[in-house]
Amino acid sequence: MRKNFIINILDKILNRREYTIQQIVDTYFSNQYEQCTNGVWDNRQGFIEHLKKLREIIQSAHFNLVEEVKSEDTLADIHQVIARKYNGDEVIIEVYLFAKLDTEGKIIRIKETTLMLKGKNEDKEIGSIK
Repeated sequence: MRKNFIINILDKILNRREYTIQQIVDTYFSNQYEQCTNGVWDNRQGFIEHLKKLREIIQSAHFNLVEEVKSEDTLADIHQVIARKYNGDEVIIEVYLFAKLDTEGKIIRIKETTLMLKGKNEDKEIGSIK
């Protein structure tokens, strides 16, 4: 697993529009993928819907990796997403993430908590928006 594994995926999702959401999900996420964001669970299809919505509202983003710890099949990180929305607003989210990888190195589960550092009330649920 490369350093900045999650950041590389986020960059493809939010900045590299030449990749489709389906290509990204098929490359990095298991077919059994599930995610819990701020206590709310979702499956792979719900995650895909979330990513498509993010692409509709976020024009570009950059990332700060605060900390990353990894073992053979587990990854934990703290990262910040600094996003510019199409309407010009800036949103800054800090994410506390734990990921489990399958035997192929694909992400099978993420549990994360998000904290909005900058943004409007409507942006508080950007980590799970659909």
